[in-house]
Amino acid sequence: MSHAATGERADRLSALDGLRGMAALGVAFHHTGPMFGRFLPMTCGWVFVDLFFLISGIVMMHVYESKIVAGRLSFSEFLAHRFARLWPLHAFMLLVTALVCLARLHFSGLSEAARSSGPAPLYTFFLNLSLLQCAGLSRNEFWNSWNGIAWSLTPELLLNGVWFYFVFKRRLSSVFLVASVAVSAFLFFNLPWKSPLVGWLQFITLPRCAVSFGLGCLLYRHLYRPGVPAAGTNRFPLSAGWAGGLAAALLVAIQLNEARWHSPIFADWPYLAIFFLFPLVVHGALRQGTVLNRLFSSRPLTFLGAISYSVYLCQLQLLFVVEETNRRLFHSALSPVQLGPIFLVLLLVTATVLYRFVEVPLRKKTRPVFEALFGGVFAGREPMA
Repeated sequence: MSHAATGERADRLSALDGLRGMAALGVAFHHTGPMFGRFLPMTCGWVFVDLFFLISGIVMMHVYESKIVAGRLSFSEFLAHRFARLWPLHAFMLLVTALVCLARLHFSGLSEAARSSGPAPLYTFFLNLSLLQCAGLSRNEFWNSWNGIAWSLTPELLLNGVWFYFVFKRRLSSVFLVASVAVSAFLFFNLPWKSPLVGWLQFITLPRCAVSFGLGCLLYRHLYRPGVPAAGTNRFPLSAGWAGGLAAALLVAIQLNEARWHSPIFADWPYLAIFFLFPLVVHGALRQGTVLNRLFSSRPLTFLGAISYSVYLCQLQLLFVVEETNRRLFHSALSPVQLGPIFLVLLLVTATVLYRFVEVPLRKKTRPVFEALFGGVFAGREPMA
């Protein structure tokens, strides 16, 4: 996601755009695994969603923390920024998803399209429209998100709100962040999937996302901007803060794999990517002059990062269109070698069009609306330091 419209400071972290773009493609390759077949196995591509949340933690610290601490950004303004960034394209793709669902009804029949046993369509539509599709408000979270990939928007907004509160209260200390990562990792790995608490935690998505988000905050504070502490925070040296957080996460991961899955830690290597690989890659990308910094700051990858939100939200609908076209028009004649590159090109073209003609214009038009809306809702009720 690009930060241009969210008030980012002049020292833009361009490398994060490139990383965000690569993460969007990683998620797309994960969902198109059957299409690419053996030519591009990406069974663990889901882990790139966690990279998005790690980057989100860094961006929140970089763009908003100093403004919040200095009292130059209210909660209503912060919410307006975030909703204007996330909601317009989501709402547009929600309508597109409804059209795709109608197409599925036509091509596949009612029995397949109506396989969900979740709440009534009007209720789930309201949840999706209000970005509450995965807020624990119904029993069937996996089916609540009409555009399946949009499940992550709910924990994103929830984490943003909680993060704002602790920054505003000057309580986002490094000790608190390390503890949050450790507790979230414990909940993510050890709570039974069908327990009532997990149901409220959106089928473990909130603890999972909080792990990466918290790691991103720590990464920014201790490795990228170690000399610029936020006012009132209880910081401690890099060696204690960062190493302590990673050690706690590793111990929790080992406990999970041995106690729950009865397998060694390296059997679930994607979790190690969340705890170790992604922070190391991001740290290398943010260091000026490194190979990773030059790579992810290159113009092709930064442009890919600019359209990454469109790539992220349109991939499932485009996948359906491509598969149905191949099956019905070409009678499944296109092989994975042919279909994969075609889908990739169409995805980039479609995302570019969405970015230029839907995402950016709607973001600019809706931001004043959200500022007026949230300004009225929170008038006289802003949080007090």
